[in-house]
Amino acid sequence: RLARANALSLSEPHVMAFLGKIACPTLFIQSSDRKYWDHLEAVFDTRVAGISQLQKIQLAGHHHQHLEGQVEAVATLVDGFLGASCVP
Repeated sequence: RLARANALSLSEPHVMAFLGKIACPTLFIQSSDRKYWDHLEAVFDTRVAGISQLQKIQLAGHHHQHLEGQVEAVATLVDGFLGASCVP
């Protein structure tokens, strides 16, 4: 059901407008296994590029790396990011 369009779905220009307004540092931890997103790779990469202060890190694993396998690595990255981002 999450993959289906619904009445509240945004158009791609609306999505890009929202992403373009993100003004804070943003961490994106991406899995190296993108098989679930291969069919959307161009759209995905365009959206990622639309966030101006994005720090992108790729970890080995699949979509649920924060729950399985890479839990400590993800926690360490998030902790370091928040520590660095919250310093005035």
